[in-house]
Amino acid sequence: MIQKIVLYKSSLTGIIQLIIATLLTLFAIRVFVSYLGYERYGVFSIITIIGNLNIFTNLGLNTALIRFISEQGNNKESGYDILVAISILICILTPFTIVLYLLSSVILINFFNIPTHLYSESVELYNFMLIANYLVLIGQLFTSVIDALQKIYITNLLQILYNFLYWGGIFLTILLGFSLPSIGFSITIASLLWFIISVLTFKKLWGKIVYSGLINNFFRILKKQLSYSIKIYISSVINFFYEPLTKIIISKLFGVKEVGYFDIALKIRTQLWSLIGKALYPLLPLIASLKDEKQIGFIVNDIEQKLFYVVLPIISIMLICTYSFVNIWLGSEVFIITISIIIVVCSYIIGSSTVIPNYYYLMTRQVNKTIILQFSNAVVNIIFIFGLYSYIGYYSILIGFSSAIFTSFILSLYYQNKFLKGFIFKNFKQLFKYIFILILVTGIGYIPNLISDNDILKIIIAPAIIILSTILFYRIFKIFTYEDIERYFEKNERIKLILKKILLS
Repeated sequence: MIQKIVLYKSSLTGIIQLIIATLLTLFAIRVFVSYLGYERYGVFSIITIIGNLNIFTNLGLNTALIRFISEQGNNKESGYDILVAISILICILTPFTIVLYLLSSVILINFFNIPTHLYSESVELYNFMLIANYLVLIGQLFTSVIDALQKIYITNLLQILYNFLYWGGIFLTILLGFSLPSIGFSITIASLLWFIISVLTFKKLWGKIVYSGLINNFFRILKKQLSYSIKIYISSVINFFYEPLTKIIISKLFGVKEVGYFDIALKIRTQLWSLIGKALYPLLPLIASLKDEKQIGFIVNDIEQKLFYVVLPIISIMLICTYSFVNIWLGSEVFIITISIIIVVCSYIIGSSTVIPNYYYLMTRQVNKTIILQFSNAVVNIIFIFGLYSYIGYYSILIGFSSAIFTSFILSLYYQNKFLKGFIFKNFKQLFKYIFILILVTGIGYIPNLISDNDILKIIIAPAIIILSTILFYRIFKIFTYEDIERYFEKNERIKLILKKILLS
């Protein structure tokens, strides 16, 4: 019961953190685009790729720490793990950051395709981002330890603070009349404050690290960490050739303004997808600590099936309300941004968020398979983009992105069936029932669009209709059972009673 309370507490704070982050992000983007334009936003978006470049130095140490400390607990061996991970990262990250600084003009002009008239601003933003990402990467080692101690709700609170500092700083900087260099400075200050607080929090929770004997054990610990983390590292490096490389390709083929369109879609995707990811993240240390494959298989299969039903109304709402939302939110370039958001978000919610539990399993038990998943994403994405861009232009980016997700989704299901002997839906009847409900709910939810031209009314009324009709059809088709509610809320009688009244006929 204590374990479940910790999971729920971590999930709840993760959801709260994402809600706050979403509101801050949406507001800041609106201000950014309104005051500085899509071109500067595109420049900002592509320079933030610097954070992705730094994955070449991380070596998967964050995930390695979570795995080993989850298994070992707070002891001398874990202390060695922490110190070795910090030492490795600093030794690799420092010269790498210096090289990126020295190659700034080459990267900005030849790779990012920064417009000439924005070059001087971009250089200053770029340099500040190097410093900020240096601090964030090292700080993530400390928050990984906190996660491994199953204190994820604390890292969620730290992330809430960081989001306020990050987006709040951008917002204030723009309103005060400053541009890209000052935005970079505000991000660096936000990263520094977050880093200091994260280190102090780690010190309070962990206590004193015992380092006596580290020298004699350094290479043993190094070998242990790298034997696991190098596979996570390879997976992360390959992932660079998916989203970050896509932004670079967009800049080279079309321009930085189109990078901004795509990045806005990614930002919306990140917030919605992370809402599910944050709720499920406590499963990572849990799965890492479990030994029974049968128990893991049941958890993964059951949660994934529930996830499909959770995201069903979200998909319907995205299809119906996105245009009205973008029109109110940004008011310009509405069609192309709407199409970008719908394709990017819906494909990601269906193809990636629903198989997060299985991905966590693969990370902790079959990590080499995550390399194949990331590789398939990168290859399929590039094939579709270069095969279609001369025919359909920018939209080839969206086709490539969604096709890559579908490919990795199929592979993930294959691995799930192979290793955990399970599939999301028990039979085709259950899958058909899901598709049938999605079509019904979307059709009913579209009715407000037929009777009103008011965008505000559409985005208020349509989601309400979709959610209520979804619940109704779940009751009619008996989607959830008494056992489902008992399993997840066994000791909380009030929640059980409410859910039974809502979901069970």
